[in-house]
Amino acid sequence: MPKMNKQLAGQATEAADSGGSFEPMPDGRYICTLVEVEAREGAKAPYWNWQYEVNEQGEYCGRKLFDNTSLSEKALWRLGQVFAAFGVPADTDTNELIGLEVAIIVGHETAQAGKRAGQLVNIVSRIEALTDEERDYQADLAPEI
Repeated sequence: MPKMNKQLAGQATEAADSGGSFEPMPDGRYICTLVEVEAREGAKAPYWNWQYEVNEQGEYCGRKLFDNTSLSEKALWRLGQVFAAFGVPADTDTNELIGLEVAIIVGHETAQAGKRAGQLVNIVSRIEALTDEERDYQADLAPEI
């Protein structure tokens, strides 16, 4: 059975007490890669939890952003916008989107519940397709094979 040493255990306890909090990223547009989509049961309707990773160079590279899209009839417009940002029809299997890039518009809100209640947190305000300039820039960053 694995066990942490006292120093590492103390650091883990301290991190848990602070909520593992990151300073929120500034509002703005970030190029992100879709990492995972998970179906979950919500209180009122099922929803999909989308996990993105910031892939721009700089201090926020690798940060995770999460977005929820409800499957309730009243919220399907939002799910349609996400698929449109990827440039695919809404009946596309989300597994086919893993690894693709989109632009995430990040904002802030105060968390209402959970261990971060009362803290300022990032939210995904909108998801958009990459512009031609962003697509060209990302292609220039890709390693040549």
